[in-house]
Amino acid sequence: MRALSWLLDVLFPPRDTDLLVRTITDDTLASRMAPMSLDDGTVTALFPYRDTLVHALIIETKYFGSTDAASLLGTHLAEYLLEYLADINTLEKRRIVLIPLPLSQKRRRSRGYNQIENILKVTASLLGREAVVDSSVLTRRIDTTPQTHLRKTERKENVAGAFAAQTPDPQYLYIVVDDVYTTGATLTEALTTLKNAGALHVRGLTLAC
Repeated sequence: MRALSWLLDVLFPPRDTDLLVRTITDDTLASRMAPMSLDDGTVTALFPYRDTLVHALIIETKYFGSTDAASLLGTHLAEYLLEYLADINTLEKRRIVLIPLPLSQKRRRSRGYNQIENILKVTASLLGREAVVDSSVLTRRIDTTPQTHLRKTERKENVAGAFAAQTPDPQYLYIVVDDVYTTGATLTEALTTLKNAGALHVRGLTLAC
């Protein structure tokens, strides 16, 4: 198997980020976790995006659909959530709905997947029957301009009204998950949409900031 892997690497040289992901162990990634509270406590970021290994994981899941990277991120997201939910005594009392931040239809077609959805499937499998991944609760109804080169005020305007939500169950805890937090405009809009639709228990999580 090692010989085959070596041959494949010779024929198809791996990306630098792929090589980095191969070096990451659970312990290595655990040492990078540094949860940070954002937006007055409504959003939590788990890892520093400036960390080289974290950056590689995000890139590999986002643009190349790496199952290894998704597994690592999903596992550590589950470990954080188990601790968080135990602290607030929620896991036994309220169903947990994990919502991947919706992509635009154009971006979803281009990639063929939502990287957060792939990560959350790993997370939900580790959290057990009380947690589900539901991509239908929150949908993107407007294909907005990519946020990358917009200023903070422009980002807010760009995503205003971008999402739609089904009527949520007020007994559920809805956790909307994104990969990278910059200004938080998109995630904030998603959370606001859920609250306006009637969700009483809403949190935001981002893998990196």
